[in-house]
Amino acid sequence: MGTCVLQHKGMPPRPAIFDGVVLVIDDATVTEPELRTVATATDAILIGISFRVVVCTWELRYTSHDAAEAAVPRLQAWLASRDSRGFACLAYNDRAYDDRGWTVFEESVTKEVLGMRLLPGFESVRAHHESIGIAKAYEISRDPNHPTSLVLDMPQKPQEVRDAIYAAHFTNGADRDGVCKLYERYRADTFAALDVDQRYVLYDDNSLVDMVEYAKRLGGATPARPLRLSLTASANASEEDGRHRQLTFERNAMLTLLVHTSVVGLVQFCDYVSDILCLVQFKRQGNDESFVAGLTAISLSVAISYALAILGIAGTAQERQQRMGLLLGILILAPLNLHLLWVGYCCSVLLKCGLLPSLQTP
Repeated sequence: MGTCVLQHKGMPPRPAIFDGVVLVIDDATVTEPELRTVATATDAILIGISFRVVVCTWELRYTSHDAAEAAVPRLQAWLASRDSRGFACLAYNDRAYDDRGWTVFEESVTKEVLGMRLLPGFESVRAHHESIGIAKAYEISRDPNHPTSLVLDMPQKPQEVRDAIYAAHFTNGADRDGVCKLYERYRADTFAALDVDQRYVLYDDNSLVDMVEYAKRLGGATPARPLRLSLTASANASEEDGRHRQLTFERNAMLTLLVHTSVVGLVQFCDYVSDILCLVQFKRQGNDESFVAGLTAISLSVAISYALAILGIAGTAQERQQRMGLLLGILILAPLNLHLLWVGYCCSVLLKCGLLPSLQTP
């Protein structure tokens, strides 16, 4: 919205160094012998071939540019037949601006703002743009010293833009669908940026529906909460929405904490049960050394849990009193490796009561 675009449609002539040069960009599965066979399948003479490791690109050089142009479709067909993600193209693309897929897209998204501001309801946006004194886009192909501002007298028709994109040429033909989706997303984002009050609905034929007026016609009354708010009402609504988002965030945080600690706690408990079964098996087999080592490890784990729990209640007298229940639960459940479940439950309760450090929505 706030950018100025300079458009130059001129295409400089092809430098001599690119005469007869074809690039084959592949997925690192093409080998030189098979590529050389395909590249010389006609009378065209291949005078050089090289490989750029970094970008997986083969450079083929023919005796004439006509031979290079004739080789590209053959190489493309060969790559498609072997299910390769690669493609072939001339090293220098001198195709006209209006025939290129990406430039058609770039021109269309620039015109989208110019055209959409002409829709009824966006008069203030149009007036603001015109008051700046600088056009949204300038054409500088004819004379860079005397740019011509790009002007539209009506919004673009989305289907015409899609047709233009599909009619244009893409070096990698797979880009067409993706570029069309990019345009549709940009069109939606542009409309959302203009319709700051979320008052209108825009259809694909550029028809615009004012939902406030539509509601009046249907029910004879405006919506309960007008979309165009005064500054005071807008501030109050924003504060109310902020409180609602904060509560929602804290509730989601509590549920996330419960789910996370429940899953991890149950996994730890199952692991603990398997450790106990191993100790029992060691004892039955008379493997006292392994039994003592395992029992020592479990005891050490419980002792560390006790130590961390005791250190965790440090703080003021009021904070220690609030955390005493948490400590007692850990002291009781740690030998069974269920203390993480208890910690998760207590933290979720404290979060709900606002006793944990305040959480702010990101």
